Amino acid sequence: MQRLLLALAYYLVVTPAGLLSRLVRDPLRRRPDGKATTYWVFTGAPDTAAGAAAGPAAPPVTTG
Repeated sequence: MQRLLLALAYYLVVTPAGLLSRLVRDPLRRRPDGKATTYWVFTGAPDTAAGAAAGPAAPPVTTG
């Protein structure tokens, strides 16, 4: 009986919500854009000038 109720809840709540969200928006941006010259998503260069180390940090020097 529980499986039947869970299946009903899924098909009556989750499925329509998913279909409605796909009609309203395109989260993966898969719809073609006729005005676009490219589909690349530019994110910018990584900020290496802000003091980020180029490699792993060196271990601390201990004198003993």
